[in-house]
Amino acid sequence: MDSYPLYSLSYYEPNTRGAPKRFVEGAKGLFEEHTEEEKKRLMEEHCSKISTDKVIAYCHYCIRGLNLGGKQGIHLARLLFEPENV
Repeated sequence: MDSYPLYSLSYYEPNTRGAPKRFVEGAKGLFEEHTEEEKKRLMEEHCSKISTDKVIAYCHYCIRGLNLGGKQGIHLARLLFEPENV
C-alpha cells in the first residue's frame, strides 16, 4: 500500500464495496472504522507531504480527505468547466 497515496477518506471507513481487490487485500489498518479525530490526524499527516495548497483530484473521497487535511482539494472537472474558479 505504500505506493498508493492515502488521501481518500474511504480508506478509513469500513465499507470496501467498490474498492479494488488489490487495495483491500493486505491493507492492514485500512477499511476499518476510524474516529473523526483519527481521520483528521491521518489526512493532516498525508497532506503535510504535499508542497502546494491546491491539489487536483478526480475522486470525491480524495477531495474530502484533502480538504480535511488542510489542502484545497479541487475536482478535475472544475478545471474543464469552471477554470476561472480554480
